Order: sequence, then structure tokens, then C-alpha cells
Amino acid sequence: MAHEQADRESRHRDSDEHGQPTASNPRRGQQQSIKRRVIRLVLIPSVVALVMWLVASGYLIFQGFYNREVANSVRQVSIPAVSALASLQQERRLSVAYLAQPSRDLQKLLDRRQQTDQRIAAMRSAADSALGNAPQSIATQWRTLAGHLDELPGVRSTIDARSADQQGVYDFYNDLLDAATGLFDTQARIVPDVTAAQGGIAATETFRASDLMSRAGSKIDGAFGSRSFGQQDYLEFVSLVGAYHAGLANVAPHLQADVRRRHEGITAGSPWKQLVAAENALIAGGPWRDGMPRALPFTRAEWDTLTQQVSDDLINLTVEQADKVSAETLRTGNGQLLTASLGSLLALSVAVAAILWAIRQSRILVDRALSVRLAQLGRDAAAMVDERLPAMMERLRRREKVDVAVELPMQDYGSDEIGQVAQVINRSLQAAAGAAVDEAKTRAAGVAMLMGVARRPQRPLQRGLEGHRGPADP
Repeated sequence: MAHEQADRESRHRDSDEHGQPTASNPRRGQQQSIKRRVIRLVLIPSVVALVMWLVASGYLIFQGFYNREVANSVRQVSIPAVSALASLQQERRLSVAYLAQPSRDLQKLLDRRQQTDQRIAAMRSAADSALGNAPQSIATQWRTLAGHLDELPGVRSTIDARSADQQGVYDFYNDLLDAATGLFDTQARIVPDVTAAQGGIAATETFRASDLMSRAGSKIDGAFGSRSFGQQDYLEFVSLVGAYHAGLANVAPHLQADVRRRHEGITAGSPWKQLVAAENALIAGGPWRDGMPRALPFTRAEWDTLTQQVSDDLINLTVEQADKVSAETLRTGNGQLLTASLGSLLALSVAVAAILWAIRQSRILVDRALSVRLAQLGRDAAAMVDERLPAMMERLRRREKVDVAVELPMQDYGSDEIGQVAQVINRSLQAAAGAAVDEAKTRAAGVAMLMGVARRPQRPLQRGLEGHRGPADP
């Protein structure tokens, strides 16, 4: 018994020296693990919300910036370019007329070229500074247009030398102006705002109609110079006139209100009506040779005046439509940037505050609730195992009466998972203590029985000794 008790005390000391730190470390590790898990549960949704905020804010800011850059490219490049392109339209007409009638004075064409070069230089300067941040599609269209402009001096040299083909020169200017129309069309269609896109397309279609009208005028200028209006040129003239009239009729309902009223004023004016009458006369007269027909109700000078005046009206109509649409798009882009910036800052502030609050609450939950309760549970369990249970076993060895329910009371840790763990620990300790009590009772009963059995053979001897001792005594 002494050896068992010494061995038990030795194991108890070893557990105090070695087991206690290992018991406390898992508890601290468990506490840290719970804290990390709780904070992770808080941070993951918060990070997802932040990522979604970044995506949404980035999209809104991109849209606003995109609209602003497109609008700026229109206002700084395309609108100034319209005047240069209008000058190129007049240069095309004069070039075709000069090649058709070589004896005609070249000075008027040279003056137009000088005016064209000045406007092109201004357009290039504006494009170099404005298209640096423009979308790639606009930059690509601009490079195409700039490539045609780079070829212009060489084409002019062939015209001056009268070595150029009239149709080839006509096609070159057409390709150049088609490239400009493609730039305008790209600027209109890449705007995400539907209203701005429709307004931009209307401006592009108005410019396209003015260019088709100018091409029709170039065909008649060439016919006047060569004194011949062939079948192919006649058919192309009819097609061009019909195309630009149809284009203006289709685009009119989509113009801005002020621009639409101006368009109605143009079509109701005398120059427009005279031009339509002249075009109808040319179409009705058919192809002709050997000079201008006498039945035409206008002279060459009148034709030049009418076409120049209507062309200027259509160009101004294009500029006004583009200006109004680009200004509206710029306001929309600025509004989107402002809204996105303010909304993003507000959303970021709310998100950061929510994250900080959630982390703080999770730490309070872990530090003040879970950690405290787990630490209390650990201390109570250690007290039961290290103090109460050994003391109870010692009393059992002294054959004292022990009440397990009193010695190992059930603590209330709540009804959650921690309380359930505490109940399991208490039941385990009570079961172990109950088994020890039963074992002690059984051992005490066995010892008593053995002692009773051992005492029975000694009773006759004790009686004999008492009898023998009795007569000898006086």
C-alpha cells in the first residue's frame, strides 16, 4: 500500500511538472485557432464585398472616363476636323473640274489647298494632344485618316502635272473622306450611353449626306469641264442624289430639337428648293455630250453657288449636332465620374467601418465569451482532476464515506457546445469517481470478510486460553 501510494504521488508530481504545460498549450492553441477562425469568417465576406465594390466602382469610373474621353475627342478633334473636311470636299470638286478642263485657272484650286492645309494642320495638332488617352478603336481610325492625309501632297503634285486620272483623283478624295466618316462613326458607336450614341450617329449620317451631295456636285463639275455627261457618270449622279436625300430624310427625326428645326429651315429655304429643282432637271435631261444642254434652268455659276451654299448649311448642321451631343456626353461622363467617386468613397467608408466593427465584435466574442468560458472550463476540469478527485480517492482509502454528487458537482456552462462539452467532462469524472467508490466499497467488504474468516479459527483457542487462565487465577 505504501509503495502504491508513493508511486501514485510520483506520477502526480510528474503530471504537475510535465503535463500541466502541455495541457495549457493546447488550450491556448485552441483559443488562437478559434479567434483566427472567427476573424476569418468575418473577413472572407468582407473581402468579397470589397472586391465587388472595386469591380462595380471601377466599371462606373471607367464608363465615366470613357465617355469623357470620347466626348473630348469629338469636341477637340472631330468638330474642328469638319471644317478641314469641308475644305477637302471643295478641293475635290475643284481638282476634278481642273482635270476635266486643263485650260481652267489653277489659282482658285491653289487658294483652296492653302486653306485646306491650314485647317488640316490645326486638326492634326488637336488630334496629337487629344487622342493620347482615346480608346484604341478611335486611335486606329485616326491613323487610317492620317495615312490618307499623308498621301495628299503626292496626289496634288500629279494633279498639277496633269498626269493624274480624273476618276483616280475622285476616288482618292472619296476614300479620304470615307476614312473621316469612319472615324466619326466609331466615335458615335463606342459611347455606352444610348442617347449619346444615337445623337452621334445622327451627326455622322448628316456629314455622310453632305459628302454624298458634294460628290454629286463633283460629278456635275467634271461634266461641265469636259462638256460631257456620260451614262456611267449620270447613273452615279442619280444614285448619289437619291442617297443623300434619303439619308437626310432618315436622320432628321433623330436630330437634336434645335438642330432638327434648323434642318427644317434649310429644306424650306430657297437655296435648297433651287438645288432640288436643278438636280431634278439634270436627272430628267439624262446623259449628254457636246456641251451643257440649253434646256437646263441654271448656269454653271448658279450651280456652284447653290451647291456651295447648301453644302455649308449641311456642314454647319453636322457641327451643331456633334457639338450638342458631345457636350451632353461630356456632362454625362462628368456626372458618372462624380457619382462613382462619391459613391465609391461612401461605400468604401461603410465597408471599412463594417469590417472594423465586425472584427472588433468577433474579438470581443472570442476574448470575452469563448475564451473566458473555455478558460473557466479548463480551470474547473483541472481542479477536479488535480485536487478534488485525488482528495476523494484519499478519503476512500481511509474508508471515509464519500458522496460523488457533492464532491464533483455539475457546473452550469450553458446549453451551447461549451456547455455540452462541460457536461460530458463532468459525467466522465463522475463515472470514474463512482467506479472508484464502488471499487473501494468492494475492497472494504472483501477485507472485512477476510478478516472475519481469519478470526473464526481463533475463537476456540481464545476460549480455551480464557478457560485455562480462569481456574489458575485465585
